[in-house]
Amino acid sequence: MSSRTSQPIARQACDPCRVRKRKCDTGSSSAQSPNANHGRSLGPGEIIQQCKRCAELGLPCTFLLPVATRGPRKKNRFPASTTSNSSEPSTRRVSVLEALHSPDLSRETMASPRATISPSNPPIVTRESVEALSPFRNQTSPRSVFSAHSASPRFNGTFPTDSLCSRPLLNRIMSDYLDHLYPLIPIVHRPTFRADLEKGKDLYDSDFLALMLSISAATVGTIPRKFNEYRNAPNPLRFKTRTEMINHCYDMTLGLRGSDYFDEINFNKWASSYFMQIAFFQIGQHNRQRMVEVEAMQLARLLDLHQISSYDGLDCIQTQLRKKGFWLMFYGYVHSQLQNLRKERLTYLDGTILSTIDLEDLMPVEVDDEMIHEDFVQPQPEKHLSLVTGFNVASRIFWASLIPLSTPGSAGAKDQYCNCVRSRKPDIQLAYLQDRMHDLKYMLDGLPTQLRQWATVRDDEGLDGLDTQQRKILHSQYESTRANIHVSHLWLQSIIADQIDALRERELNGSQADLVPSTAKDRWPEREDTCRQLLHILHGIPEIHLEPNGHHLTYKVRDVAVTLLACPFDSQHEVAKRAFGYLREFTDILSRLDGSETINTLSLQSWVDTGRKMGKAG
Repeated sequence: MSSRTSQPIARQACDPCRVRKRKCDTGSSSAQSPNANHGRSLGPGEIIQQCKRCAELGLPCTFLLPVATRGPRKKNRFPASTTSNSSEPSTRRVSVLEALHSPDLSRETMASPRATISPSNPPIVTRESVEALSPFRNQTSPRSVFSAHSASPRFNGTFPTDSLCSRPLLNRIMSDYLDHLYPLIPIVHRPTFRADLEKGKDLYDSDFLALMLSISAATVGTIPRKFNEYRNAPNPLRFKTRTEMINHCYDMTLGLRGSDYFDEINFNKWASSYFMQIAFFQIGQHNRQRMVEVEAMQLARLLDLHQISSYDGLDCIQTQLRKKGFWLMFYGYVHSQLQNLRKERLTYLDGTILSTIDLEDLMPVEVDDEMIHEDFVQPQPEKHLSLVTGFNVASRIFWASLIPLSTPGSAGAKDQYCNCVRSRKPDIQLAYLQDRMHDLKYMLDGLPTQLRQWATVRDDEGLDGLDTQQRKILHSQYESTRANIHVSHLWLQSIIADQIDALRERELNGSQADLVPSTAKDRWPEREDTCRQLLHILHGIPEIHLEPNGHHLTYKVRDVAVTLLACPFDSQHEVAKRAFGYLREFTDILSRLDGSETINTLSLQSWVDTGRKMGKAG
């Protein structure tokens, strides 16, 4: 009779296994791991063990989460005076906060960290002990967007993010997201996000932990300069490339998912997927980006981000976050409608759903996060331009490129036809594209001073009540938003002009082919003007403020610049010489902005159908 080997199970599961609801084998012989000490020197006779799952996923095998006592509460049979005056030594566990404030307890408790962090005697991690590490704890100004990059060294506990980087460096990455990327991807509520960081919410909330990892990936992927700074920090990143770090972040987020991950959904799960697809896009992993983007689409549909009627029952914070999330998904939908030539991408919306949506109702209220509370929204302070204003302007640009704006002067009063009708009737399609071009060209008249194309705002204009560092960061955020608005505005005009030219060529090639060159020459001044405006924007905004736009900006610039190669004039003509000069300028700018680690394959088929190849070989 063969004996059956039973799998060892720990008396208490470690934190990652508890969160994922998996069996833990901490304490068994198979749980030994050479990386379990996470860089900490071992004390005399101390043995560090790590469960098999944590070793495989590269997670710290910790026992920080408090364990509730099972069963009914024990009755106290003795009077309070008897227990309080008892001379017996107390056997209760000491919290980290008490150890920090008591020198005797600190020496006794923290002398052997693993002795405290063990299955049989886990410490109690209090919010105060975690707040000592947070760089956000001293932020009291409602307009504050700056965070210090230092952290208190008093707390020696471990965090689930330790395999990614040190806690002070992680806080610095979160600060960089809030300072640089947030105006373009505003899908956290800043006061709530800072508070969650302060109390160490990632210790007990796997969804928030995944959000932090995804934000780290998006920040590093979008701003290569920051990755180089993190590599040279006092506690530097151990990753050699951005791709290596982003892949590690994604592997960690997958390791947090159980079989029931999609049974309960929330906005943080959508935000995590959205940030990860942004990160993969920035490093050129477009196949992965497509798949993660589809996951974000499905979560957005399940959350009903596009249905304003489904917002009933949400508090003010969640309402505004979900509206911003919808518009970020809408940007991707517009891209798929204008540039999805291969038709391999799935879309978040379709024409039928879009016709039922009131886009104006989904516009976020133009106030900063500090004015938004769970039960009410305060008005934006006078003379202080909200960052949401710039976000809404960018959203209306994408809106106008696809369907008429609900504003006076737009083509909204005309009969609108669906895409299937327009594809069969070129005259209707041409009128539609011309209306889109008209709405786009003149829609940015009257922008706030901070967001105008032709004028740069002084660093101190409209920033009363902020210190020097806060003014510097807020000015940088305005500049990044300004670049996004005007580059997107000109890029969309260029894309629609391409479609108009292609439609006219198809119509003229049938009967009047001799008119094609003259038509291209007639429209060339508009092309040249678009390129000239784009160069003005790129030269008028410092590159450090362009960088947070990442490849979303560089790809748009490249799409506009490539139209110069189709100049219809002879190479010796002065117009052609100007076009070549513009092209050299664009090439020089792109060489500095594009920090890609891989070749751009966005417009190519970068996947392989192995079944089709095997079929041909057979």
